[in-house]
Amino acid sequence: MFINSILAGIAISLGCWVYLITPSKIVGAFLFSCGLLAVRIYKLNLFTGKCQFILGFKNPWHYYVKILVGNLVGVWLMTLITPEKIASAANEIAILRQSQTFLQALAAGIGCGALMSLATYAETPLWVSSL
Repeated sequence: MFINSILAGIAISLGCWVYLITPSKIVGAFLFSCGLLAVRIYKLNLFTGKCQFILGFKNPWHYYVKILVGNLVGVWLMTLITPEKIASAANEIAILRQSQTFLQALAAGIGCGALMSLATYAETPLWVSSL
């Protein structure tokens, strides 16, 4: 489970890389979904997709901490090899996000989490299962 969590962090990081280096943000957002698709195809443990099942476990916190730490380790591993161009693009987005009010950031975070949960919860389409 921990290795799958690390791999999920790496897959999402690769999706972020593609988003950050693509000049068109629409194309970048579409290509980001390839990282999310990798999470779905390989059944990796992405925290935002697993935290919706909190009621299904007797001791969910132990389970979620492992997934969250694994995702963070995967992302951290990717930061070790991140080119400067990608790091500066990510920094620009972080600075832009800091100008948001608390309620704007909260609403965006909830919306993003809901979309990620929906994307990772849905059943895998038949064409993906045959790959």
